[in-house]
Amino acid sequence: GMKDRRGVTAQFCTVWRKTPEEMMQINNPPPSGGGGRGRRGDGRGGRCGRGGRGDIDRRREGRGGGGAGDPDNSGGPIMRVGRFSYVSRHTKLGDFRGNRFAIALRNVRVSKKNNDKELCDSEEAEQIIRTTASSLSERGFVNYFGMQRFGRFLDTHLVGKEMLMGNYGKAVEIVMRETKNNPLAEDEDRDDEATANTGENGDGPGPEKDYIVKLRRRWADRFGEVDPNGMDEAVLRDDERSAARELSLSLGRFMVVESALMSELARNPREYKRAFGTVPRNMRLMFLHAYQSALWNKAASQRLEECEGGVIAGDLVLEEKVDEDGDDTNKNNTGRGGDKKDAVRVLTQSDVDSGKYTLADVVLPLYGANITLPENSTRKIFERMLAKDGLTKEDFAKNDGPLGPLGGDYRKLICRSGDVEIEVKEYTDPIEQLVTTDLMKIHEKDKAAKGAEATKSEEEGNASAEEGAGGSSSPNDEERGEAPAAAKGNDAMEIDAATDNAPTKEKSEGSDDGEPSEDAASTPSSESQDSEGKETAAPPGPKPMLLGAVCRFTLPPSAYATIALRELMRRPTSGSYQGQLSLGVGGGSGSPT
Repeated sequence: GMKDRRGVTAQFCTVWRKTPEEMMQINNPPPSGGGGRGRRGDGRGGRCGRGGRGDIDRRREGRGGGGAGDPDNSGGPIMRVGRFSYVSRHTKLGDFRGNRFAIALRNVRVSKKNNDKELCDSEEAEQIIRTTASSLSERGFVNYFGMQRFGRFLDTHLVGKEMLMGNYGKAVEIVMRETKNNPLAEDEDRDDEATANTGENGDGPGPEKDYIVKLRRRWADRFGEVDPNGMDEAVLRDDERSAARELSLSLGRFMVVESALMSELARNPREYKRAFGTVPRNMRLMFLHAYQSALWNKAASQRLEECEGGVIAGDLVLEEKVDEDGDDTNKNNTGRGGDKKDAVRVLTQSDVDSGKYTLADVVLPLYGANITLPENSTRKIFERMLAKDGLTKEDFAKNDGPLGPLGGDYRKLICRSGDVEIEVKEYTDPIEQLVTTDLMKIHEKDKAAKGAEATKSEEEGNASAEEGAGGSSSPNDEERGEAPAAAKGNDAMEIDAATDNAPTKEKSEGSDDGEPSEDAASTPSSESQDSEGKETAAPPGPKPMLLGAVCRFTLPPSAYATIALRELMRRPTSGSYQGQLSLGVGGGSGSPT
């Protein structure tokens, strides 16, 4: 996932027709010349069939060191694989029950309850953090789709809406238009409600690179200043073909959707629906699912506002699904955002009065052709939204093209994580590693084993050296208090090793010849003078203590850790906001977490 580029992740995956021996090559790639980006593993897999499964420990690409989560591995691989086994089917989306997160919050500062400008001390802060985490576990959070669901510029749902309406020309324009620093604030088609409660509104990404902006403007101006409605179709096709050819050769390789559209329009200009057919299927579904998600976010906010947070008659809950062990498999289901068609039942007033159901049991539909709407005011919320967008249920049922109809799904209104753990830490280095990854633990064991072997070898070597030295030393040497030659050599090596790791006492006190200088030894003030009498700054004092918190929790599929974090921190989680924060002393500018 895109979020993994800033994380350290361990994942299960299946690979088609690869042996463990072949996969192990990822762990030991050929030398790549030292620092710089980590080398990627290249074990490519097919789509299905008999293959192997294993753990993949992925690492963010490091520049100049720390590859694969190993601080000593400068420029090394960003991936480690292991724990292999053969399986009869490939891993698919939805196979796993959830994701376990360990997230480090740095330079945490907690304000007093009745005074935002006054900060709590570390003990008070720790108590508040733990209380908030307990609330997150017991009460949960509104199960909003996070802003990454709506793309970098928070507009993928707008593309999906136009696709459902059959306005593929408008969909192309949204994909290709020039983006602003804050797309929601300056876009005439903005949809504030879609992300209003994700904590991300107004925190759009920075501007795109200049050459990308120029390409987008080239597309917008492909017909010049003339209204295309009054132009000859042949002229329009020629102008669009020329612009599309130019852009298809210049767009970045990661701009998959834009490149696919431009490549097809260069061959068949003005054929916008056909052009969208060349976009990878998963990307086209992403646009449609984003629109479903936008409707869900709006409906969730209005449902909670209108019904004051309680269960009411007409709400939907998932039908119980009991497995062979007698467990309800829908108990922690949040919905997948696809077409699972889970069975639901409508709550009656007697169900509400029984007290059996809570808000954590209520589901809202991800709107589609096969869903059941609630039989209360929430139904009217969906009907109003669709009417405003000019869509009907029939638009979701169209079997138009390879995507087929959008059946819909259901999603829990409230998400709970029953295993929230908080570890509060004090530290001084702003970039200190606060989370120990599994791979780091493995490296530590490896280092400990190698260290034990080295110590044993050194002891055996020293024993042999002492035996040899004892036979060659003379009584005169021992009488003068001098060690045998071999022992002198060992002493010299120890002194060299100490000098490599830290300066000698005399050197650290400011003398060039190994003797303490009078100024350094006798001046207790914060400043001293060098040999020319100039004032020099004293060594820095101890670094201030910083407060951090490591939050660990498990979320079911399709739940967003960014939304859980926002509930915990009461702060936006977007990159633009987080980029303004400070890691602490020496760790960057900006406000604290």
